[in-house]
Amino acid sequence: MVKRNAGRGRLTTRSQNKAVSDPVEQRSPNDRSTGGYDPEDYHAEGPVPLGNAPIHSSTPVAEGIPTGITAPDGLTAIPRSVQSTFTAATQRDVASQQREGDMDHNAQMQECLENCKECHAICTETAQHCLHMGGKHAEAAHIRLLLDCADICQTSTDFMLRGSPQHVLTCGACAEVCLACAESCERIGQQDSMMKKCADICRRCAESCRQMAQMKAAA
Repeated sequence: MVKRNAGRGRLTTRSQNKAVSDPVEQRSPNDRSTGGYDPEDYHAEGPVPLGNAPIHSSTPVAEGIPTGITAPDGLTAIPRSVQSTFTAATQRDVASQQREGDMDHNAQMQECLENCKECHAICTETAQHCLHMGGKHAEAAHIRLLLDCADICQTSTDFMLRGSPQHVLTCGACAEVCLACAESCERIGQQDSMMKKCADICRRCAESCRQMAQMKAAA
């Protein structure tokens, strides 16, 4: 577009007027005295570091400072997007470990339940067997221990079935009673197949309950 310059009587174009009226665009790129810029100030990977300090890959990083900005004491920022990704990954790892731990605990509890049920049954049967056999088999202390073992196994089963947080206590007690019952059966009925079977099941239940008690205590 062409217009006449009324003051000097010559023609000028809009682009010429813009060049004259906007001296900023005419500045030299390296002329800092006129507010110019230095192309080297613009880092290829991000904004200009504060104080024109270079960013080195070996510089330690500080949290919460935008990418490319040099933090106090020479710390370079981690991008917030990277922080978020790292945090999310860590949370997923923790959740995965918790799920695996829960699965292991549930499997171990199910095994303990089966062992307690089996031990309750065999101790009840063995008590009747010993009363029928008479003699040393029917000693009061031995019969009492068989019945104690049957009862504590049933109690531990009930605690675990209803999800009581106190099952760690019953499992710990059950392990002790089962072990004592196994030793009593082995002492009295070394040649008795029923007593040997009872002792084996009691020892297996004692180990299972011991593991359950220790796992809960560690958690």
